[in-house]
Parts: sequence; structure tokens; C-alpha cells
Amino acid sequence: LANVPLGRAAGLPHGTALWWLGLAERVDPSDWRPYAMAASMLKYEQPRRAHTLLSQALSLRGADSARSVITGRLQDPAAPLPADVHATHSALDSELFVEASEQLQAQPDLDGAMYAARLAAEADAANAEACARARELRVSVACPS
Repeated sequence: LANVPLGRAAGLPHGTALWWLGLAERVDPSDWRPYAMAASMLKYEQPRRAHTLLSQALSLRGADSARSVITGRLQDPAAPLPADVHATHSALDSELFVEASEQLQAQPDLDGAMYAARLAAEADAANAEACARARELRVSVACPS
């Protein structure tokens, strides 16, 4: 049911799109997609709100140590970045980690941005955007050339 407002939000001006995304959140509060889409739209205009929305999207994707670390870092720039946490294979998580990396770099939190970029590439090494992001931040990852 949330697919209708999500589809309507695509390609609209931010104000109108955010209204449709808010409707999608009310239709199905357990759907992570409207939170992620709104976070992407607001990352430069309202970064704190974008961090909260992206954290909510990651949390709604389910319990996972990599998602938890990034959620914590979005909310607290001093939150730890444990070296032993790795991403499980998920193209969707890879996209969310790319978004998190961009948001963290804008804070500026370069360590958090690099960590999220590594997770993005680990989650889906075939994601060209994730690999480009990791290379841009000089993160050592196993991505195709």
C-alpha cells in the first residue's frame, strides 16, 4: 500500500515529495524506504533530520551490527567504529551505507564517512557507486576495477 505514495514522490519537488513520503510513513511505519528517500532529500538542507531519518531506515531494515554502528555514528559523531564489524551482502544496505557515508562526510566526520564507505563496498562490491565512494575516500576495499 505504501508503494502508491512512494511512486508519487519520485521526481517531484522536495516539498511535495516529502508530503507523499510522510503519507507513505503513516501508511506503513515499518517500511524503511520513505525514511531513506526523505533522508536523501534533506541531507544538505536539514542534516540533523536527515541523520535521524536515515538512522530510522537502517533500524527498520532489521538488527545487524553494521547497521547499528552506522545508526549510532549518525546520531553521535563520537560513537565507536569497531574494526571487527563487517557488512553482510545486501545491495539495499550498500545503497544506504553510501548515503550514510555522504551524510557523515558533510558533518564533517571523515572517519565515519570512510567506515560507511567500506561497509557499502563490502555489502555489494558490484555497486559501482559504493566502490567509487570508497576509492574517493581512499578506503582499501576489494572492488572490481
